[in-house]
Amino acid sequence: MLCHYSVNLRGPSHTSQDMPCQDSCSAATVREGKCVVAAVADGLGSESHSDVGSSVAADIAVHFVATVLDARSDKIDRLALIRDAYYAAYDAVLDGADRLGEPAGQFDCTLTLAVFEDGHLWWGHSGDSGLMVAHEDGSYELVTTMQRDDEGRVYPLCFDNRWVFGETSDVSTALLCTDGVLETLAPSVLAKLTDQPVDTKLARMFLHPLEGDAEHLDEVETGARAYWDAYPAKSLDDDKTLVVVFDTERLPGEREPGYYAGPDWAEVGHLMREALYSASAAAKSEDAPRPEGNPTPEPPSQAKPVQAKPSEQPEPAAAPKPATAPKVAPGAPAPRVPTGKALYQPKPVVAPGKGQVAGFVDKAIDIGVTCAAVTISCGAALGVAVSAAVKEIAAKRGATMPDDDRLRAHKRTDSR
Repeated sequence: MLCHYSVNLRGPSHTSQDMPCQDSCSAATVREGKCVVAAVADGLGSESHSDVGSSVAADIAVHFVATVLDARSDKIDRLALIRDAYYAAYDAVLDGADRLGEPAGQFDCTLTLAVFEDGHLWWGHSGDSGLMVAHEDGSYELVTTMQRDDEGRVYPLCFDNRWVFGETSDVSTALLCTDGVLETLAPSVLAKLTDQPVDTKLARMFLHPLEGDAEHLDEVETGARAYWDAYPAKSLDDDKTLVVVFDTERLPGEREPGYYAGPDWAEVGHLMREALYSASAAAKSEDAPRPEGNPTPEPPSQAKPVQAKPSEQPEPAAAPKPATAPKVAPGAPAPRVPTGKALYQPKPVVAPGKGQVAGFVDKAIDIGVTCAAVTISCGAALGVAVSAAVKEIAAKRGATMPDDDRLRAHKRTDSR
């Protein structure tokens, strides 16, 4: 039997600034408890309505996949279904932007989606949220990689050429989480300097359920919520969201005790200093003047160049700073280039009323159900029918879709 619980908390930084929680999560149990579909989404902090975007993306993606899986008993290509769910979710976000009369970029968010059934996990990933699992042998694996450029800017859901899909087997527990929790459970420094990217000691609290947890799931969820709610703000001030799914019939085994001891932080610190100082020493070595050999006499006929006096020496021109841009596929929209302003500086926009947002979410769910219903009836033509349904939705709005069935670009008023 599969069980799941979730935590969704507003971060201290958002609380202090009276900002909404921009994280969202969703989960559904289907096929008589034998399969769970789960998703997490994180709205970009720099966008005014990203909390709405993340909520719609997570809800539609889960609802789309769950509807198809619960209605069909035949074998379905799970990865194709997840890919179709990404298009349906993103189209719903765009539709919401149109209905609220706001730029689509103001709804930007990440999305990580997973389907867990019979020890197998199929997943989709976009952005810097993530997914980790505990295998049946008790080992932990960080399945996804954060999608950020060289300057730390995230690639949100609008970059369909960045979407990644995959699968993994022998899974006992799956944990989906947004970046704040992810970077706490799997600090990037561990992946760079060690062979274990996961803080196994901390992750064990969520990846290693006990035999009785299924009977006391409410208590388990309450404990997890209390843990993250009390986590020091100086260490984690972002929103905190996670979904844990585990199989009571295949709980993770036990590795040697040392495996769950967590990182040797003293050794990690030593490796960090070593890497830092060696890089610094190498840079100094390259900048140092090279020793000169015996001077080469000048030809008698060659006039010696006149040296300018120190006061006449021209000031060296400052080297222009290279423009750093994320590496994206040709033809794909480029992410927003920072302007030097603070990460979160919302524009003076009129917030939509609760009735507008509620109506938009209801409409988005209707879109997901419509696409799913078309998919259920199309049989072998799963991807084609869903693509046609999404095109039809776009046509009703007067939008256009590229001929190659790639996701259409944002109808933006802001620059990308």
